[in-house]
Amino acid sequence: MIDTLLKESSSLLDRRFIVNALLPVALFVAALGTVVASTTGGLGRLVTWFDRQPGTTKWLAGIALVVALITAAALLSSRTTGLIRLYEGYWTTPPGHLAARAGRGWHRARLARLAADPAGYDRIYRGYPLPTQPRQVMPTRLGNVLRNAELYPRDRYGLDAIIAWPRLYPLLPDPVVARLAAARADLEFLVVVSALAAAFAVLSGGYLLIAGAPWWAFVACFLGGAIVARSAYQGAVEACAGYADHVKVAFDLYRRELLKHVAPDATEERAHWQGLVALWYRNVPGAVEDPRPIPDPPATNRARMSVGAWLALLTLAIALAGALYLAATA
Repeated sequence: MIDTLLKESSSLLDRRFIVNALLPVALFVAALGTVVASTTGGLGRLVTWFDRQPGTTKWLAGIALVVALITAAALLSSRTTGLIRLYEGYWTTPPGHLAARAGRGWHRARLARLAADPAGYDRIYRGYPLPTQPRQVMPTRLGNVLRNAELYPRDRYGLDAIIAWPRLYPLLPDPVVARLAAARADLEFLVVVSALAAAFAVLSGGYLLIAGAPWWAFVACFLGGAIVARSAYQGAVEACAGYADHVKVAFDLYRRELLKHVAPDATEERAHWQGLVALWYRNVPGAVEDPRPIPDPPATNRARMSVGAWLALLTLAIALAGALYLAATA
């Protein structure tokens, strides 16, 4: 994946860590703590206890809280790439395989409909592999946007982006690197917010069910977290499209800079790129690979529901079932 290969400039690291990890984790912990305290009356007792402590204890408690938040944020930050892969649709469990199959089927059918629509080219250009590449379709919208960026230089120049990107990236000018890093930061932030909001919906909803809270509190926390998670994901797809555009532009404008460093003759660019990819990836000097995948049979236009639609229905069903359970046991 191209997104795993981007190395951010050091000037952005501190700000990105604070905005993309520390602040979301702090808000998540505060929101979850508020839910727990609201059902136990513990917030008032905690504030009273804290006020009665000597200054040294307050300082130690504050330092411990800050260290805990920074540690949790650092762990989350180290897993950001894994989160993005999860949102792309790289699901390895047996239920994940079933969901991925359903997601790919839905998006292949949608790609076929877009290919048949003269007005659908723009969506394919920014959000899907080519209609002749159904095997490359991913189960999610975000996954298809990133896959589109990965296939872009391969389709146009015969250049494998996964293999070439680490070699091209050091040659990019600083302004291009800064724009790539900023676009990547936006994507990471929204994915983190979506993941934490989903975790809040599950954890707070489960806790409120166990605690026997009012049904409306369960619905508010569970549905509220789910809505924020969904909205952040939709924002992440848009941010991902912007990031993908920057990647495409980098290949369009600077790929020949890489060619100057690895091959003196640029008259037959496709053959050079294919031979170099074979050398870099397979250690086969002089080999030429056909970058075009073998097309699958045409995707069916049978009506299907997307994974997102199934998740939305499941969320509503859980909210309704939980509310009825709490109302019945009140």
